[in-house]
Amino acid sequence: MINASVVCSLLTEKFSQSTGSRKISLQSPSAREEEVTNHLAELLNTIINCHEFTVESEISLDYISDDLTEDEIDQYAVSEDSELDPDFNDTDNDDSDDLLQKFSLDYMKKVIEYYDERNPLTGKRRRSWKGVKRRFKRITHSSHISRFRAYIEKGGTRTQKWENINNYVYHKFEQARESNLPVHDLDLRRWGLEKAKQELFHEFTASEKWLFNFKIEHNICSRKVTK
Repeated sequence: MINASVVCSLLTEKFSQSTGSRKISLQSPSAREEEVTNHLAELLNTIINCHEFTVESEISLDYISDDLTEDEIDQYAVSEDSELDPDFNDTDNDDSDDLLQKFSLDYMKKVIEYYDERNPLTGKRRRSWKGVKRRFKRITHSSHISRFRAYIEKGGTRTQKWENINNYVYHKFEQARESNLPVHDLDLRRWGLEKAKQELFHEFTASEKWLFNFKIEHNICSRKVTK
């Protein structure tokens, strides 16, 4: 027969020997301390009176940190992606015109809006190409106008869309961890596809390679949580 008082004494001794422990006064426990004590007492009684236990393990994503042990990190989940190329970059086949990567989508929109502005009386453009060039000195050739227009219609360059997707997914991951919610690979993929739909980036598939590189870039690992 398990003696609850013996278990409590052992727990007290265990925590008193833990690093950074300090003497605790029992004269005036807080309401929260009493609440935790009642929960632990209820849990301890349940364990003492039961005849079998069920241990559940769940794989959740978390930041890689020094305090995680090898047992807490799911080795299968890590090795499962080990065959993927860590140097893989989904943007390697990005737009061939590297010149356009120097301009943000907002900058392109400002150029086009400035160029397309019309005189309300005549209906003609207010400015010529030379006027645009004087206003936006980074624009060196008139062909940029048509290229900017094409990229605006597509919602930006592939690189910009990748960045928007990654930033969105990481923001959602941070929100979930701050709320102590479990996060799985499926969640990262779902958020990525959700943002890709908003970006009209239909080529994005939230592939294994994207997932692998996303986790590497943001120092995220698969962590085994045992209940």
